Amino acid sequence: MTEITFKIDWLAITGWGLPSYALELWQEWLSDYLGDPVPMGFGGRGYKSIGKSLAGAKLYTQPANEGNHFHIELPASACDAIPPEQMSRMMQYLAEQEEPENHRFRVTRLDLAWDGVNFTPQDFLEAVENDYIRTLAKRETTRVEQSPMTEKEDGSLGTTTIYLGSRTSTRSIRVYDKRGFTRVELEIRQERADQIARLLLVELPQKWSELGIAHLRDYIDVFENDEKENLAPWWEELVTGIVRANLKVSDAADIELVRLQRWMVTQVAPALSVLMDTVGLRVLESYVAYGRHKRGDRYKHLLENIKPEPPFRMQQSQLAM
Repeated sequence: MTEITFKIDWLAITGWGLPSYALELWQEWLSDYLGDPVPMGFGGRGYKSIGKSLAGAKLYTQPANEGNHFHIELPASACDAIPPEQMSRMMQYLAEQEEPENHRFRVTRLDLAWDGVNFTPQDFLEAVENDYIRTLAKRETTRVEQSPMTEKEDGSLGTTTIYLGSRTSTRSIRVYDKRGFTRVELEIRQERADQIARLLLVELPQKWSELGIAHLRDYIDVFENDEKENLAPWWEELVTGIVRANLKVSDAADIELVRLQRWMVTQVAPALSVLMDTVGLRVLESYVAYGRHKRGDRYKHLLENIKPEPPFRMQQSQLAM
């Protein structure tokens, strides 16, 4: 039996207040793990300004509609860099500070992920196709993505992702194996994300999976046959077994460095090897000197947040896509 772990894989929050208040919140709760957001010089998602921090975290300010609100977006890698206890304390603080006309907030997206489940995406797809499920999703929203030559994070070839649920609804589920193990991920949006986050994230992280399972089962259950009396054994293991909270915290600067090295390996290394073989080492030295002169705030920000022993000794398997 594999060990199943639980984690928050995405958190997005819209708050009401001036950009100065948004930055204060960020510096109070997130800067120690993600650094301060660096202005990107452009906007998006209905905001005139975007600040990007480590691990892909973003702070959106100056809404195009001139209102006083902002948006914090913490993707998977950013959530990995924030201790769960800190995330819980932040949510408790936001709830305590909330007033009818000031400091309001709304969670707009919350992704719950269970890793290492004892079934494959194909098992899940067969259950959907055979109508062994009880779900609020429409069957026609099922979508399959297969990449037989894509390398998983464990080095094996072939990835499969099963999607169930409409992107326009408040919930959808995906089951995939691109990391080697199988992950079940419940994506929650809009008002439902806000309702669940206010109930779940203010609790101790050790309780998150149990509370999350209740919402997962409210959306879908999988049975051993179409009579739908007994749960499929592999699904029962997930929804009734012991799930460990993943309390491991990744360093955001390390995440950025690995991402940068992967990009170098896949996008730059082939061309650089040709230049090295034809022009020699001096081309690398000149490029490094030029890069030090030209690098902007994004890379300066990364350098400022690197720990004394940066992960330059990564194994080749960690750099592989």
